[in-house]
Amino acid sequence: GKAEARHIDWTEEVPQDLRSNADTVLVCDCVYYEASLEPLIRTISSLAKPTSDVILAYERRSDKIALYEEFFMKANRVFSVTEVGHQTLENGNEVFLYKMQIKL
Repeated sequence: GKAEARHIDWTEEVPQDLRSNADTVLVCDCVYYEASLEPLIRTISSLAKPTSDVILAYERRSDKIALYEEFFMKANRVFSVTEVGHQTLENGNEVFLYKMQIKL
C-alpha cells in the first residue's frame, strides 16, 4: 500500500490527481467554525470514492455543540455516518471517532 499526506485548501477545488482517488481519508479536528463546514464536506466528498472509508475524529468542546450538530446534519446529506467509538479525556471533553462513506 501507499500513503500520502498533502496540503489541501478547502476553498479551492481538489487537485485532479486526488479526485475520487483515496481509499481512506483521515479527518482530524477539522470541524471548528461554521464557514468551513460546506468547504470541508465538499473537499472530503471530492477526495472519496464510493468504496472509500472516511475516518473522522474530533474533540467535542462544549462551546461548539451547535456547530457539530450542523456539521453532521450537512454531512448526512452526502455520507452514511456511523460512530465507531468515543472516549472521555481528563479535561472532561469527549473524543469521537466516526466512519463515513459516500451515499450511493
